[in-house]
Amino acid sequence: MKLVVIDPRNVGLANKADVWLQGATPGGPDGALAMGLANIMIQRGWYDQEFVRTWSNGPLLVRSDTNRLLKAEDVFPDTDRGSFVAWDARSKFVVRYDPALGKYDPPAGHLALQGEYAVETTDGTVNCRPVFDLYAGLCRQHSPEAIARMCWISPEQLTEAARTI
Repeated sequence: MKLVVIDPRNVGLANKADVWLQGATPGGPDGALAMGLANIMIQRGWYDQEFVRTWSNGPLLVRSDTNRLLKAEDVFPDTDRGSFVAWDARSKFVVRYDPALGKYDPPAGHLALQGEYAVETTDGTVNCRPVFDLYAGLCRQHSPEAIARMCWISPEQLTEAARTI
């Protein structure tokens, strides 16, 4: 296991860290730093896509007209309320997700994490994007250079930390 510590002072775990990011300012833009690290990891593919598909809401589709999750009942009128949908890249169709069971129906191993999809709903066609795609777009706004200016951490150090995580 590797240890990454973000602390301007070399105290506690910082002196035991594999990567110590000391430039971070106290009370500084921690959220921006996290988004910048995530940006590097996403851009370089340094994350577990299967984990994101299986254990997060990353594959769930967000409607572009309302910026809300697409509900299964909007696509499948006979579906119980409370379910959502994701895009299966292999079948090129939506699959239902039941959050109470934590399962897709039918089981889908090829859930899209990025892209835009036109989905037929009971009210017409709606363009949708996976949650992860929207998150990746927000992360792209936090380039290593922007984070370096904000947090006083070099792009090289950010990349090393992202690789270590």
